[in-house]
Amino acid sequence: MVQGFRLAPSRAVIWLTALACLGPSHLNADGSAWSDSVYRRVRYLHHNRHLNHGWLDSCRIALERVKLAEPDNETCRVWLSRVLLQLGDYSESRTGKRNWYSRARREADSLRLLNEMNPEAYLWWANAQSRIGEMRGIMQSLFMLRSIRAAFMRVLEIQPNHVLGNYAMGRMYYELPGIAGGNLAEAERYFAEAARLEPTLTLARVGLAWVHVRRREWQRAREELEAVMGADSVSEPASYVEHDLPEARRLLTEIPE
Repeated sequence: MVQGFRLAPSRAVIWLTALACLGPSHLNADGSAWSDSVYRRVRYLHHNRHLNHGWLDSCRIALERVKLAEPDNETCRVWLSRVLLQLGDYSESRTGKRNWYSRARREADSLRLLNEMNPEAYLWWANAQSRIGEMRGIMQSLFMLRSIRAAFMRVLEIQPNHVLGNYAMGRMYYELPGIAGGNLAEAERYFAEAARLEPTLTLARVGLAWVHVRRREWQRAREELEAVMGADSVSEPASYVEHDLPEARRLLTEIPE
């Protein structure tokens, strides 16, 4: 869930930039206070990046500073993978996208080396790998499919109630053609589990709507889309504003009256 505090756009960037200049001497004796403070702000800025895409680069700078001070900090590498991945999504050039995605994958790889039982390592590695595969074309994507599928499955083997892990599995089963393992029933099952685990994750409800539209289950699709449209609390405001709400509006136009 999004943390319940707010920073003005300009103050948020100034705060993170200043924090990135701090060194290990600003850590508490247990090494926790400084980095924990960074993660709270990074979480807010990442989840509200629609207000200012420049916040992501400020997050990256702060996280890289934490990484220098605490090279074995797993939370830092998780957030750095997420931020780098999002920077790739926002990049306007293929070279930029490829570089950001590759960096995100390396961070996730390094996290797996630190702790092979951390589900986030497999989740963000698979997300970065799938984006790299998409950029290389359909044949390369299919070539990578086995390792991507195994990574997503590993997330849920380690933590069955992982919200984004369930969503990722649903998305994979939805996107794949049947000949490559796609399965709408499985997609619906995983999307529904993600929505059950976190009802404010509107991304999961959009996923359920995708399944219902493809099956021509118009009423069920409309119910999910109206729930997205009328959401008064959302897990990730940026995802809601930039993807979930526009996608819900688009899908509603495909449903017969």
